[in-house]
Amino acid sequence: MTHDPLIAVPAEPVIEASSPEVQRPAPSVEQQQLADDVFTREQAQVISTLLGVQTGLAIVHHLVAETFPPRPAVEALPPRRKPGEKPDE
Repeated sequence: MTHDPLIAVPAEPVIEASSPEVQRPAPSVEQQQLADDVFTREQAQVISTLLGVQTGLAIVHHLVAETFPPRPAVEALPPRRKPGEKPDE
């Protein structure tokens, strides 16, 4: 009893490249400077945004702390007695 596959699969997969490699020209000095300026500007914006968020959270924290003062400590209640028990003295 042999097991014949329903679909014939080649022993090794065949990979065909349909497009040749693309050769890109090296960027000019002006293009490199422009790219550096763009990425530097984006990093500066991210840093200033993070500092603004941190400052805003600190202000909100202080406002909440002033508006809602801490509650006084709650005294612990004595444990409940079962019906019919005598109080401990």
